[in-house]
Amino acid sequence: MPAHSPRSPRTAIASLLISFALAAVLPQAALAAAGTSAAAGATASKPNAAFDKWADSFANDWVRANPQLATSTQYFSGAEQDALDRQLTPQTPAQRKKVIALARQGLARPG
Repeated sequence: MPAHSPRSPRTAIASLLISFALAAVLPQAALAAAGTSAAAGATASKPNAAFDKWADSFANDWVRANPQLATSTQYFSGAEQDALDRQLTPQTPAQRKKVIALARQGLARPG
């Protein structure tokens, strides 16, 4: 039996989205974070409920900011997913600023 429980697809997508957010907006920070994550993955660690809650919240916000991503991954369910399926991701300077601000929030995460 594995030492840890398998990650859900939603958790895996959240991890990828966080890495993508960092790489898209702040490449140097993303590389540093990826190196730290790889090193941490080599050793066993305890689950961190606070981090998991933060990561889920950040990933949800990231996907909400990109309706086309939500549609292609079917990330949400129910009415929220249906509403996002009817939208396109804005390609405007204001949207870019919103995404940059969200990525910076991700970099300043607690813990």
